[in-house]
Parts: sequence; structure tokens; C-alpha cells
Amino acid sequence: MRNCPPTILEFYFQQLGILVGIVKQHIRNFMQDILTLIRDFWRTQPSLQTTLLRLVEAMPRALEDEFIPFLPTLIPLILQTFATNTSDG
Repeated sequence: MRNCPPTILEFYFQQLGILVGIVKQHIRNFMQDILTLIRDFWRTQPSLQTTLLRLVEAMPRALEDEFIPFLPTLIPLILQTFATNTSDG
């Protein structure tokens, strides 16, 4: 994903969210890699934040209580967006 054209990134993250919903708990071994991708693209591509947020929404549904340890990585990103976002949406 780091080497693909920016125009296709949104599609890839949408598909990753669908995949997380399908495989559910089996995604647990890949969570650190997914979180690294989210963190990297959240900061560099603000246009992807809505799609990334949908991916983040799929994770607790898939992992349930196993998602809690990953919150410290995600909450600062989300709070930063709330603090700096001036759009109506």
C-alpha cells in the first residue's frame, strides 16, 4: 500500500475493512501491521481519514474485547482530528 498510487489507497483501505469484518478474530495477528498503516496514512493523507475511521470501526466488531489494548494507538489520532478538523461533516 505504501507504493501504490494515492488514487487507489481509498479502495484498498475499504477492502481491508471488509476483510477485517469477514475474518473477525483471525485478524488479531495482523493488527500491529494494520495499525501502523492507519497511523502512517492518517497523518500523511487527511483525505483518507473517513475511510480509515471506517476501518477502525470494523476492528472492535471483529475483535470485541481483544481490541481494547489497541485503543492507546488510535485515540490520539482521532482526538487530533477532532481538534483540527473544521469541516461541517
